[in-house]
Amino acid sequence: MSDSRLRHAASIAANHFNQPMLSVRIAMIWTGIEAMIDVDQELRFRIALYVSKLFGDSESERSKLYLETKKLYDGRSKCVHGSGLKTREQEEILYKKSLNMLCDLIMEACKSGKVPNKKDIEKIILS
Repeated sequence: MSDSRLRHAASIAANHFNQPMLSVRIAMIWTGIEAMIDVDQELRFRIALYVSKLFGDSESERSKLYLETKKLYDGRSKCVHGSGLKTREQEEILYKKSLNMLCDLIMEACKSGKVPNKKDIEKIILS
């Protein structure tokens, strides 16, 4: 499987540790997440919906994942736009959960043999 989006995401997952600022690491990780999920509109909503449908086995689990992903995206926005989070502990939690999400998306692409395109994502969201 050769896909530039997968290579980009995997490179971030492997190299983000070199960045000393945690908020910048978070921003880097989210560029990898966004690379893995081929959407260009309503990012927060679509990423949360896709992740919840992809990894949630039950309605309650999907609902929990949906809300958690939206919360992570909100934290990502604070880091990307320079305000950061209130405490180091909050940044560490956001960092760990975001990195786990990126790794899960990379593993899912490797298992399925492809990085999803817009049609694939819409199919999963609508299923």
